[in-house]
Formats: sequence, C-alpha cells, structure tokens
Amino acid sequence: MDQPIVLTGGTGALGRAVLARLIEHGTEARIVSRRPQGANLGNHQWATADLTTGDGLTGALTGARVVIHCATANRGSKDRRQA
Repeated sequence: MDQPIVLTGGTGALGRAVLARLIEHGTEARIVSRRPQGANLGNHQWATADLTTGDGLTGALTGARVVIHCATANRGSKDRRQA
C-alpha cells in the first residue's frame, strides 16, 4: 500500500460508515483501533494504538497521506465523563 488514509475509530459506528465509503471509492485505508484486529480487512491495514497515551501512534501514522479522526472516548472513561 502506498500512502493510505488513516482512520481512527474505524470500528465504531461513524468509523465503519466512513470506512464503507473509502472501500466504495477504492481508497487504501489503515484502520487505527485500541483493540487488536478482529476482522479480515481485505487490502486494508490495521494498526493498534492508544490515542490517550500515544502508544502505537508513530507506527499507525507513518506514511499516511491524511488522517480521518472518528474515534471517541471509551464509554465510562474519565475523559468522556468530563465532556
């Protein structure tokens, strides 16, 4: 893959809808999630990263041409309760 679009929150409701559009348009994507890969993504890449700590972000973003940020705080997380 050459310069994929990185999609944070690709396993959530909004992220899945955005991913469907990227697939529909034949766009190469790298899905970033805090969980290990759980589904066959075909030609798309998967990266595990934690957006709150930054763990894994360098690898997730390396070579990306753009980031579409669809991730939200975990349900019940401290960050979400403060919002």
